[in-house]
Amino acid sequence: MFKHLLYYISFLLCFLFSKDIVFSFEENTVYLHDFFQQIAFSEWESLDSLKKKNFTDSFLSKELSYIEALSVGLDVVPQNFIKLQQRHDQLLINNTYEELVAYPLIKQDSFDLAKQNIKHQVLVYHLLVGYKGCSLSGSFEKNKQQALDYIKQIKTDLSLSVQNSPKDSLFSVFSSFSKKYSDDPSVSNNGGFIGWVSWGRVMPSFQKAAFSLNPKTVSDPVLTPYGYHLILIEKKKPSDYAYYNPLLLDGFSKKMCLQSLSFDSLRIKSQEFDSLLLQKGGFSVSHKTINKLFSVIQKKEGEGLRGNKSSYLSWFKEEGLKDVLFVFNNKGFGVGWFLNSLKKAPPTRVPSIKKEKDLISLLESFVVQKEALALGKEKGVAVSSFFLEEFSKHKKNILYNEYVSFLINSLSEIDSSLVEKKYSKGLYRGDFIKPKSVVYSEIRKSSRKEIDDIYSQFLSSGDFDLILKTFSGGIKPAVTLGRGGPLATAAFSLKKGEVSSVVENPNKTFSIVRVEEFIEPEPFTLQKVYSQIERQLKKTQQDSIKNNLAFNLKNKYGVGEFSVK
Repeated sequence: MFKHLLYYISFLLCFLFSKDIVFSFEENTVYLHDFFQQIAFSEWESLDSLKKKNFTDSFLSKELSYIEALSVGLDVVPQNFIKLQQRHDQLLINNTYEELVAYPLIKQDSFDLAKQNIKHQVLVYHLLVGYKGCSLSGSFEKNKQQALDYIKQIKTDLSLSVQNSPKDSLFSVFSSFSKKYSDDPSVSNNGGFIGWVSWGRVMPSFQKAAFSLNPKTVSDPVLTPYGYHLILIEKKKPSDYAYYNPLLLDGFSKKMCLQSLSFDSLRIKSQEFDSLLLQKGGFSVSHKTINKLFSVIQKKEGEGLRGNKSSYLSWFKEEGLKDVLFVFNNKGFGVGWFLNSLKKAPPTRVPSIKKEKDLISLLESFVVQKEALALGKEKGVAVSSFFLEEFSKHKKNILYNEYVSFLINSLSEIDSSLVEKKYSKGLYRGDFIKPKSVVYSEIRKSSRKEIDDIYSQFLSSGDFDLILKTFSGGIKPAVTLGRGGPLATAAFSLKKGEVSSVVENPNKTFSIVRVEEFIEPEPFTLQKVYSQIERQLKKTQQDSIKNNLAFNLKNKYGVGEFSVK
């Protein structure tokens, strides 16, 4: 019976969305709303034809690579399976907290308004009057009541001015009134024009009034923390959410409503939720075992080692503790359970443990996450449309990357004949040539006075070999121009056997040099550049796989270009 019901639901969804199918292969169907959940419709419209094609190819590459990844079993490769399971569990924990902790804080009327308006956006103008104590920057002489009376009079004058103006002059008159009377700091630049506004982007009282207005209608005064507003709507059109999967809009409406909740209220409710979970399960730690674990940390850090996730795992495993660590739901759990949870935790979620309380807090977080995971499955969060869509997006991204890696790792080794061929062509073009270099002798000193004295002795004697030996100079390895700093620059300006004047080095030492020899450009041997050429060829193959992925997969699955209207 249940299978028949699922089949009926699947058939109904296919019927509802059949006009929006991008492509379908066996049980995999991709809809247009999948596309616009990857790029906002408004952003898509702003792209030129080339960027649209590039994004379309990128989208199809990911979707078709996902099908390919499943066909070759990349999702069940142990490393990938673990990665997917960990991502699934973390997303489910997050969604469970939203469903059981955050969403109950949303007022029903706020949710109803969000759901009603999420698919729309309005083109908005406004005129703002501030008052003493409002959140708007600046100083204001009017109190709140005076500001209200003042903006009411502005609206009356505005209506009279519109009546006495030419037809279709509402927006120009409103803009001129805004420039004259509005306290909005940006009004001189925009004339009160805000632009397109989607639900959830502005203050609740403002958006409630704006979305309830008919086009070409001026609102009554609307109070926000910044003052009193007159709002004018020019027109309405579908928002980016209008192009989303309609089955997900309730979830996105709730997400919007969360923006109006304070961080502190969410934090407090989350802490209360965690405490209640631990309390209901009768959570109790063995302080004796906690003390043993913390003693290990103290010992290792006393030896100068630094504590983090990997080091904690290593230290605790070395100790080999088998003790019971805590009791929950009338069951005992040992140190092994804690180590397994620690191993799965992202490094960023493992804090530095400075006292026993930190260790207990970390243990509690693992326990409540495990319980939240179970609650997510029990309360149906794990099978909700919103969660399944969110996990699907992450799964596709992970398997896309794994599939590209799979293709790259499947490449055969570079044939030596290809390396030799590229080497020969490179020599003809002037590649793989060792540039001209210079060998010079150098005397270096830390004092300018000392090097000046040495240089004076050379000028007097003319015997650089004697000076070189006397002041512990020596011949340096060959350097090329541009790689040897000021000394190489000086040496290249000389002829063989010539001596430079004093050269200041970047480290504030001083030198004089004599050119011993110039080495003319010569080819590098194949052996010297073989690895470099091999890497270049591999990089070319890898880039070819990535660049041609969309083309190859579209041909394989018979997917043509699709148009977006």
